[in-house]
Amino acid sequence: MEDNLEIFLKSPWLYFVGLILAGGFFFFKRKFENLADKDDVASITREVESVKNEFNNDLEKLKTNLDILKSNKINLINEKRKVINEFWSSLNAWDNEIDSVFYSNLKSSSELYILQNKLSGFEKDFKNKKSILNLYLYEYFDIKLIKCINEVQILVMEKGYFVKSKAAEVVKSSLKLELSEINIDEYNNVLDGYIEEKNVFNVELIKEFTKLKEELFLILNKIHQ
Repeated sequence: MEDNLEIFLKSPWLYFVGLILAGGFFFFKRKFENLADKDDVASITREVESVKNEFNNDLEKLKTNLDILKSNKINLINEKRKVINEFWSSLNAWDNEIDSVFYSNLKSSSELYILQNKLSGFEKDFKNKKSILNLYLYEYFDIKLIKCINEVQILVMEKGYFVKSKAAEVVKSSLKLELSEINIDEYNNVLDGYIEEKNVFNVELIKEFTKLKEELFLILNKIHQ
């Protein structure tokens, strides 16, 4: 303290210059520290904004991808439902066509031949739809479903063969009736036997159709889960 006083007394101007220089040093030091703090804050702010923008971009991409996945899932569900409906419609169309042969008032072998060809077309369409069903829904196929489909298919095929063969007998009996080779009672007996046997097929088919329908409904429920 005495040294400072001595310096001040001997050279007061030098003392004041020293104080000014010291004050300027501390002032500019603090100023530069403030500038450095501002630069750091600006740098951090830029980094935060960069991360924020990157996050928003990633979020938008994620939303877009989720929308695409959701759309694809909906499309796949609709496609699977369509496959099931087409399979079921094809099966019923095949069975209904067999019934149409049964109820047709056939008078000639040529008429029967035309209907038999139509039946073959319906059978072929069903087999195609069955293959498509297997392709789209293979993960849902179990022993029970496979058994239901096969049993229904076998029954419809047997019914078709029966109707075609019996229809041929009816046509022959009709021609014999026209030629008076048989009487009306004999002709009616042929028809009655035809109707009775067909009804046996229908009773069994109704049971198997119901089982298959229940299995297909279970698949539809699983698809929407």
